[in-house]
Order: sequence, then structure tokens, then C-alpha cells
Amino acid sequence: SRARQAPSWMCLGDVGADDAAKLMLPRLLQMQVRHELSNLDPKKTIAEIRSYSSPPKVVPKVMAGVLCALGRRLKDLSEWKQIRLELKDTLLAEMDALDPAKKSKKRPWRESQQATKGVILEEVNDKGSVAAQVVFKWLEVSRLVRKISIMLRKEDEANDKDDDD
Repeated sequence: SRARQAPSWMCLGDVGADDAAKLMLPRLLQMQVRHELSNLDPKKTIAEIRSYSSPPKVVPKVMAGVLCALGRRLKDLSEWKQIRLELKDTLLAEMDALDPAKKSKKRPWRESQQATKGVILEEVNDKGSVAAQVVFKWLEVSRLVRKISIMLRKEDEANDKDDDD
């Protein structure tokens, strides 16, 4: 375990200073995306996305990816009508409450990745609404924070093991 702790102003959780530095940029990106989410009206945003009768192909993929990251099963989100049923006014709050840095099960993130396979930001920007763009950015930044957090936990475990030797 590392002896130096991150300064409290970093608000990066229970990590050492070196890990805090590695997490700082992803966490800043996360703060920016959360700010963008907070600027969206939850009811209007979700109502707008739900209002699509046949959305551009990228929109169901993005929304299924988000829903999977939040714990829904991909097998239950194979059609737009199933996805629409999950799009509640509380979705943005649920997204904001998720901390991708916390240790969690792999399945939601794996299924989220499967749902958005092949989707790129430019496609979302071209064919999706502003809401879909912000939601996709949130998903990508959350994945980045999770990936770096996993990497740091593995490094810590390896360091702890080295310390035991």
C-alpha cells in the first residue's frame, strides 16, 4: 500500500498521490460531462429520446450501452421498444450517481461495450440529438475512469504482493 495520500482537494477517493495523478484527467473529464448532464432538463431530455418512433441506428445502441452500464441486461434491450420502456425521467440522476471508479461486476460494462460496438462520437454527433451526444460522452468517460481505476487496483495489488515478498 502506498504511504503518500492524495490531497483532499482532489476528491479522488481512497488512492495514493501517484494514483490520484493518473486519475485526475479522467476525473476532470467526468466532472465536465456531469456538468453537461446537469444542464439538460431530465424530463425533456428523456422525453425527446423516447419520442423517436424509429430513431437513427446509433441512438438505440447508445441508450442500450448506457442502460447496460447501469445494470440492465443487454438481452432485454434488443429492440427499441424495450429500450424506450427503460428510459425513465430518473435516468440522468441514475447516471450521475454511478461511480465507475468503484469496484464492480464486469458484466454490465462488457454488455455496454457490446451494445455500442462500432459506434463513434462523430456518428453520434451527426445522427443523434444533443442529448444522445452528451449521454454517449458520459458513457465513454465513465468507461475511461473505470479502465484506469482497474489498472490502478491491479498495480496496487502487485505492489502489495511485492511488499509481502
